Amino acid sequence: MAALGRALLSFVYPPHCILCDKLIGSWAQAEAGICPGCVSAVREQPRERCLRCSSPLSTQSTPGSLALSAASSGCPTCASWPVDRGFGRAISLGAFDGPLRDAVHALKFRGNRKIGGILGRCLGASHEMTELNALIPVPLHAARQRERGYNQAELIGRGFQQAKETSLISGALVRARATAQQAQTASAEERAHNLAGAFVARGRELEAIRSGGIAGVVDDVLTTGATVDACGRAILEVRPDLRVIAIVVAITP
Repeated sequence: MAALGRALLSFVYPPHCILCDKLIGSWAQAEAGICPGCVSAVREQPRERCLRCSSPLSTQSTPGSLALSAASSGCPTCASWPVDRGFGRAISLGAFDGPLRDAVHALKFRGNRKIGGILGRCLGASHEMTELNALIPVPLHAARQRERGYNQAELIGRGFQQAKETSLISGALVRARATAQQAQTASAEERAHNLAGAFVARGRELEAIRSGGIAGVVDDVLTTGATVDACGRAILEVRPDLRVIAIVVAITP
């Protein structure tokens, strides 16, 4: 009966991909409303990456230039990162462009929660993070979460958790105060100032992470790194023995 209902729905309302608007053969072929082609585009990202920030390297870069040092890799994305930032490195699916950008917008602004799981699973499956001990989603302020109805970073983290079977500690960070949306702030300095003191880490929740372990702070997009930096600093203030990395869907070149 359910199959008949889905077939009738596809006949009356032919499904279109929410990312590219192309007609999908049937709802059964769509994953959270995304056509197989766009799912593949999200998964199949450039292989040559900066090992420090995970940003796809330009065509001028060569595999031999890959290095943790931004100066040696010639990576413009992380060259300006401060040495004393609150996280060590970043991993992502790819650049904040094309299907990745559309998928993030659908998750954040169009209420498509299922995309968060898809993006998280793709992210978890694309990286060998055998030493990762815990995932910590960037929290929303309570008022913003009530308005949106969910935390997109947590949905991404849950998808990543399914791919890697890593613990997710949703309450390890809290947002102590509301801040302006980062997209509305222009410079890296303004973004850092906007988030100064915005996050507080909870020691009891962080006790679940072993001494010297790696905590992955999960967010949707990394632009200047100010959000993950503020989160990492809050975590390290309580647990200075930990290592913090950024785990994001996309990175802005």
